[in-house]
Amino acid sequence: MSKEGGMEGDLILVADDSPTLVRIVSEVLSNEGYRVLTAADGVETVQQFYAHRPDLLITDIAMPKLSGYLVCRLIKEDWSASHVPILMLTARDSATDRYWATKSGAERYLTKDFGPDDLLAVVAELIRDRQPSTLSPVSAPQHLSEGSVLTRVCEMLDRKLFETTLVNEIGELASNLSDFAEAADAALSVLSNFLEYTIGALALADERILAIRPVGDVSRANVAGVVEQMDEAMGNLPNVAHTEGDAAVVTFESVGRVVEEETDRLQTFVSMPLRSGGNIIGLLGLASTKANAFGETELATVRIIEHPLAGLVNTARLYERIATATT
Repeated sequence: MSKEGGMEGDLILVADDSPTLVRIVSEVLSNEGYRVLTAADGVETVQQFYAHRPDLLITDIAMPKLSGYLVCRLIKEDWSASHVPILMLTARDSATDRYWATKSGAERYLTKDFGPDDLLAVVAELIRDRQPSTLSPVSAPQHLSEGSVLTRVCEMLDRKLFETTLVNEIGELASNLSDFAEAADAALSVLSNFLEYTIGALALADERILAIRPVGDVSRANVAGVVEQMDEAMGNLPNVAHTEGDAAVVTFESVGRVVEEETDRLQTFVSMPLRSGGNIIGLLGLASTKANAFGETELATVRIIEHPLAGLVNTARLYERIATATT
């Protein structure tokens, strides 16, 4: 079970199913003035983490019930906990293990042939350089049952499967596009499957070509407002060659119409630059008649698909340039 060490210093959670390793690491840390909690399996690690909100997590990879990879992903997926640094301390030393630890969110990786000075140096560095929490200074403790922990893991894995499916769907569009307009319409159609937007917009920054996709009846004034906001956002993009004049606008009315009469006014507009090869090549814009229409979950998913969406836009941009050069 768990235990607490000294009363002074930062709190560190040490997770490993080896009692000997836990005892050694705990003694090294306690002698340096850190407070120490321990856990013997992956589920207990998550329970201890949320019950005590440590300043650092040190975890093994191979543990009963949940692996260190899953523990790491679960914590890093939680915006209220992701600021806590994680050190993988493991007997595994393959390139695959190091790669997957990094992709799971661990800040550092140390093998179990470590010396005490090595461990203390990494711990001190991680605690010194940790990012501050975006929440209040003290997060409320949560006492999770084993079932609650496993439910969180299942929800996370289901969300990851959803995101992977979405990324693949957008990536497949690039092999079938014939021009930017068609690609933009298809991409905005995919986004409408999980984002309830009123007007979607996708732009090529350099060429200042703007595709607009309304959902339902949308007033011409609302469309003009989105075009103006997209044009302004494109004008503010850094390191982009800004062409004089208004953007060329292409409007798709496959699932919506642009009408002359007044409709509900837009209350939410968000935009996101699209980067490819380190360069901003496009811009995604989303508008809604609902206030605060896009929550943290939706925006996090949009950020995940930025790269495949940018790849699609970049392919379309190259197609447009080739087509222009050959006419």
